[in-house]
Amino acid sequence: MKHIKIILTTIFIGLVSVSAMADASYLTIYLKSKKAESFLLKEKPTITYAEGAMVIDGQISTSYAIDEIEEFKFTEGSVTEIQTVKNDGILFSYLDNKTVVVSGLNENESVCLFGINGAVLRNYKVDGSGNLIIVLPQNNGVYILKLRDKSFKCLKK
Repeated sequence: MKHIKIILTTIFIGLVSVSAMADASYLTIYLKSKKAESFLLKEKPTITYAEGAMVIDGQISTSYAIDEIEEFKFTEGSVTEIQTVKNDGILFSYLDNKTVVVSGLNENESVCLFGINGAVLRNYKVDGSGNLIIVLPQNNGVYILKLRDKSFKCLKK
């Protein structure tokens, strides 16, 4: 019975996400832990569901266990509206093909940038503003941002 509920929930979430994405400019994931993470959508991400997880693939990619998600929304709005989603939320803004801005972080929080081979490319400490500007290396490819207990893939084309 639990599996049927998860399957039906997954299908419903998939249908809602497809219809909502038509005019969306950002995606916000609200977690049951009362945290929120927002992604500015420069292009439409691909959302899939596998092994109890919702996987978001785009210029920044990550995954969430379905049982950790309270809800998620595709919404139109400006960058300033995104930043007011939640005080404890993390916002990813992909400014161009090389610059990622991460907002909503704590002062002195550590963020690490890895290459796809697992090599540490750079360690960052967040300043008092709670914002971090990350300039990706010159080479095109996939880079991994690790912060808190999550990893986010950044694609540089």
